[in-house]
Amino acid sequence: ADFKKAADINPDHLKANFYLGYLAFESENYKLASTAYSRMTKLKPYDPEIRYKLALSYSLSGDVNKAIDEYKATIMLNEGNNEARYRLANLYARLGRNQEAINECLILLTRFPNNFDIMLLLAQLYIAVNEYDKATAICDSVLRRNGGKGAVGAEAYYVMGVALKEKDEKKLADENFQKSIELYKSLLADEKNFRLNYDIAKVYDAKGEQSLAEMHLIRYIRNKPDDLYSSDVYNYLGYILVEQGKDLEVAVNYIKKAVDIEPDNGVFRDSLGWAYFKLGKIDEAIAELEKALSLIPDDSDIREHLGEAYLAKGGEYAQKAAAEWEKAIELKPNKYKLKEKLSELYSKINLSSK
Repeated sequence: ADFKKAADINPDHLKANFYLGYLAFESENYKLASTAYSRMTKLKPYDPEIRYKLALSYSLSGDVNKAIDEYKATIMLNEGNNEARYRLANLYARLGRNQEAINECLILLTRFPNNFDIMLLLAQLYIAVNEYDKATAICDSVLRRNGGKGAVGAEAYYVMGVALKEKDEKKLADENFQKSIELYKSLLADEKNFRLNYDIAKVYDAKGEQSLAEMHLIRYIRNKPDDLYSSDVYNYLGYILVEQGKDLEVAVNYIKKAVDIEPDNGVFRDSLGWAYFKLGKIDEAIAELEKALSLIPDDSDIREHLGEAYLAKGGEYAQKAAAEWEKAIELKPNKYKLKEKLSELYSKINLSSK
């Protein structure tokens, strides 16, 4: 309290802001920490450690875009801060800025060629940009080196399964998903690994077993409702409920919690828009999905969802729906069902224009 009072009275008091930032960060008051460290950057703008602490504080308080700016500033001042670069890559990935995330991972791999975390993040990014063979090659390399053990093995089998699923190799994908599930189950026997409930939920969801995914996400929230990663969990749980068409109002409330934490997260906005669409609230759906698209313009799923909402709006919006679906297919050519729907939509548009 004394440090906060001193910093408020004199914002240029370097020592007061340093201790205020440190104590606030340690007590998980990241907004207050970011205020203190932000003041310090004005006093010492070329100090990479202060910039890094500010980036961490912004990131943990959900201010992702400001965090990205500060991580970039940190790296400019200290090119060798690999932790800052890895965190920057993860934030780019969260925002769907996949090529920027890939570039950071490739730099990191020149320095740490055997780092499994970097390799698996890169594999997931390659999936996001439809480079499935690159993703499977990375996963295969991780599994050979790791021996398919522990959390690393579980994650590698999961990512491999996702890549194979995208390549329409369902049987092989399911085999990898099952290996991942078995490893996660053994790890979850230890209660300290409760966060792995989120990871195993992702595998069950990818395997098409949404009810089991839902069960593990609920376990996570009951264990740590305000955990550091709770925004991802709330969003994922809400989205799974939406996809099952159940408890839609509850789903909206979960997703809103995620959006409140990270309002500039396009994935969360997409989930909220899709939930509104399923509730028949078309105008609200369009508003959220357009916001999501402004945040992640190259996301195929957001464009597909927005097309659905435009089509439900009717009238002149049918042309806008067709345009969004065209772009969605361009971004992800293996959307075969969407291609059929687009063909049917064009037939209807052509008939109505005659």
